[in-house]
Amino acid sequence: MWWRWSCAGWILALLSSSSWAARLEIQTGEARRGDLVEVSVILRTDGRDITATENDIIFDGQIRPLECAVNPAIDRGASAFHISSTEPPRDRDCLTEVCDRVASIIVSFSNVDPLDDGATLYSCLAQVPTAATTGPHVLQCEDAGASTPAADPVDVDCADAVLIVSDAPPRPSVAFTPRPTPTPWPTETAAPTFTQGPPTETPTATPHRQVSVFAFPAQLSAERGGRVDVRVLVADSNDVPLDGARVDLSLAPAVGSISPRSAKTGTVSISEAQLSGTIIASLEIPPNTPAGSVEIRAETGGEMGTATILLWPGAVPPTPPPDPRQSATLGSVFVDIAPVGVDAGEGGVVDVWAFTLDLSGQPYNSAAVSFDHEPRIGTLEVVTSTSTTVQSNGQTLHGVAQARILVPPGTESPTEVTVSASTSRSGGRGTFRVEAEPAVPVTTLVLEVDPACPVGGSSLNVRAIAFDANGDRLNDRRVLFHSDGIGSFRPYTFRTGHVIGHGDGVAPTELRIEREVPVRTDPATGAILPWTIRARSGGVDATAQIFVLPGSGRCTNLAAAPTPAPQEDDGCALASPSPRPNFALASPLVALLLLYWRRRANAAE
Repeated sequence: MWWRWSCAGWILALLSSSSWAARLEIQTGEARRGDLVEVSVILRTDGRDITATENDIIFDGQIRPLECAVNPAIDRGASAFHISSTEPPRDRDCLTEVCDRVASIIVSFSNVDPLDDGATLYSCLAQVPTAATTGPHVLQCEDAGASTPAADPVDVDCADAVLIVSDAPPRPSVAFTPRPTPTPWPTETAAPTFTQGPPTETPTATPHRQVSVFAFPAQLSAERGGRVDVRVLVADSNDVPLDGARVDLSLAPAVGSISPRSAKTGTVSISEAQLSGTIIASLEIPPNTPAGSVEIRAETGGEMGTATILLWPGAVPPTPPPDPRQSATLGSVFVDIAPVGVDAGEGGVVDVWAFTLDLSGQPYNSAAVSFDHEPRIGTLEVVTSTSTTVQSNGQTLHGVAQARILVPPGTESPTEVTVSASTSRSGGRGTFRVEAEPAVPVTTLVLEVDPACPVGGSSLNVRAIAFDANGDRLNDRRVLFHSDGIGSFRPYTFRTGHVIGHGDGVAPTELRIEREVPVRTDPATGAILPWTIRARSGGVDATAQIFVLPGSGRCTNLAAAPTPAPQEDDGCALASPSPRPNFALASPLVALLLLYWRRRANAAE
């Protein structure tokens, strides 16, 4: 694989020759049982120019990390996080095992400016169970590393932290909102901080309510028990989320414990999404609970919503996903909005597509998604939806939940509207603007790959180019990359901009092909058949084909030759130990990236 390139040797040699000059500090505060707490990592540069870092946080087994987000104010858009277990195998499913390790890399492919001393790099949201022991809980900092703008490695110290847990009743959930910045990445605009206003309607003034209950995971082992994340959304008869509604939670049968049992709806944060009319609860199922089904009931104002989880004897049976290559673990949400600009005088219809993705950035079907928008101009036609397979521009797309916002004529301008879409585990957001002169929409998206015929276990460069109706390139347009499940994009979303050597309107990424991806062949002729990769931006789709070859073959015996056809001396083999030219790796941060992913791969093995 690419992390085994021979240049890793000099990277390790450089690291071994450096001296301690900086440190990473974990910072947190006190918590009570049942709390959601924020854990942050701070950089102390000690006068060194540091542009990228990596480290792991090891929780003590009781405190459970849920999700992490880079501080958008530091503009490190290629940052990545991975939650796993300290016990091998490191990448096992966090739904059935205790996951207590957060691995992070804070990096950008385009911004190599030194980070400020004392800068908050990222924050993680963690759950303190209601059964957690009181007293100190140690959060360990391990495997720290850093890089200068010139790609010189910097050894960094790593400071642990202690979280003190008390036995007082749990506080309301913390608002886990990435810090705002004028130019965040990968979101289109700065993450606004919403100020909750008065309740939309009082309980006595609302004749009818809709109660939606989301539970994740929906299946557990009865012998092992476990934790279920519960989210309740309350809306009025016009599908507007209701703040200030009292919700009572109960279980049938009454097994395990749910906390809180009663709470008022309000605005909560899930990943990047801000959700109104919502409460978050936690259901703990003890080990050796009788097998069967448990119904979670949420009641408010005479209306009730339910969700059912299944407790299986023995291990939970695998559920085949709609896509045979799809992961079974729900991950992030990408929100695509078209158009990005609406005429204030004429109004219009805004289509919102929420792509639910697994942990590898591949589409995930059957995820319950709820939508909201702020400010609430116009009408949101759909509040809740389920991601499924849809047809778009002649393409089959998986993991899509759809909603629409009707913007009335004469809407005040300029107005920026933030649209949130969230699942029980994560959320995403997108924006559109109501203006007198709306922004130019994307009309054409071109997808290019190099090489067109890789081998399994290798990687290839991918770039998307956005154009308007006049053929001019468009910058600052968010692009989602996904495929048939043959590998993972790093990153899977990027904004178009100026890329050296490629010009404006370009969103670059890298696709890492899984080692076990099969070579598709025509049974009759033996010709190699293509796999399809896709990109989407502003409601416009683009596709490209790649031919996964066996061993170290060349672009020959293909069912349909890629365009342009490769030259004889430009074979698509990646068997050489030396890397091919790669604009995504042209950044001076290649040393840190190679080291990070090499260590992750070795740990997983």
